[in-house]
Amino acid sequence: MRWTLWVGCCAVGCAHRVPEVASPEPAPVAAPAPAPAPTSGACDEATGEGAAWRDAVVAESGFYGFAAGLWGEPTSCHLAWSEGEARLGFAWGEASLTVEHLPPETSVTLLRAPGGFPDAEAARAVLRAEAERVGLPVEWAQAEVQAGDGEQAQVYWATEEGTNLSYREVLQGDVLVGIGESIAL
Repeated sequence: MRWTLWVGCCAVGCAHRVPEVASPEPAPVAAPAPAPAPTSGACDEATGEGAAWRDAVVAESGFYGFAAGLWGEPTSCHLAWSEGEARLGFAWGEASLTVEHLPPETSVTLLRAPGGFPDAEAARAVLRAEAERVGLPVEWAQAEVQAGDGEQAQVYWATEEGTNLSYREVLQGDVLVGIGESIAL
């Protein structure tokens, strides 16, 4: 059996291994090109486990790679690290990426582009590529619709029983303004 290491984790300093599963979906989307790492001024104060987590997000997250490919190096970065939880945020002007690991075992990632992504289909492809990387089948044909604050989220759930894994597309009208993933164990 092959294993995929998932960057996100439920507690600080941990990593989950999720078995790869053949997906019934169409051919996988090519991974984004490697993203440039943030330079001076972007979370430079981070050390130890916080720095290692930030570096793993930068190196392995398709969300970060996509954002850096669109907007270049982040203009700011914030890292909050404490026992049991961590929050990491990057900004590119109005666009942002937040990654949160919260007790008891929850991980939430959201990439937002308030004016909309320049290429909505490319953003959706990144979302599906992240799902492929995790390796669990997702029901892409049927979305749960959640609405609020002038936005509508289309949430797609992993189909494996007992799995609390979802991917979301956030829309304002017909404009895709966010993509994300959430897992709770």
